[in-house]
Amino acid sequence: MSTGVESFAELDTLGPIYPMVGAEVVLILIGIAIWIIWHIWQTAIERSEHKRDIELAKKWHSVRIKEASKGD
Repeated sequence: MSTGVESFAELDTLGPIYPMVGAEVVLILIGIAIWIIWHIWQTAIERSEHKRDIELAKKWHSVRIKEASKGD
């Protein structure tokens, strides 16, 4: 497999030597979009977990109050 480069004396005439030249902006936009979608998804998951935790805490608190009132 050859790169086609015979000499490294005139590197400025080669131009870009990596794949997908010009796709940087598109890839950055895709990365930012995925990042924003992940944050929205993560916020929704944490919000539902938080609501569940609050409901469990209220149930636990009401059970503790009932147990404490039985002891009186």
